[in-house]
Amino acid sequence: MNEGNTAFFYAAASGNVKIAQLMLKKDSNLAMIPGRQNVLPIHIAALLGHGKMVRWLYKETKNIAIDLVKAKPGLATEKDRKNETALHAFARKPRNDKPATPCSPWMKLC
Repeated sequence: MNEGNTAFFYAAASGNVKIAQLMLKKDSNLAMIPGRQNVLPIHIAALLGHGKMVRWLYKETKNIAIDLVKAKPGLATEKDRKNETALHAFARKPRNDKPATPCSPWMKLC
């Protein structure tokens, strides 16, 4: 059971693609290590509106994306108290890579 977030998780949450790239070169499994409440780095990046990070993580992990959704379908369908998925939150964010304003219970994951 995971009790905390990795440094890679925090890099994804901050939207710092350059740091995440350096870390992933050292350990290619980092992108798939979930943080608190079983949230993956790509998921937290999407929830926080870091489009550049999400696109990069998706590109880096797309070979396993289908397996991931099959293994954890809740990642695509899990809803917060506002009845929204991570995709709802991401779609609402402007494409400017600025951090999202905390407005969801997902923000407590960081």
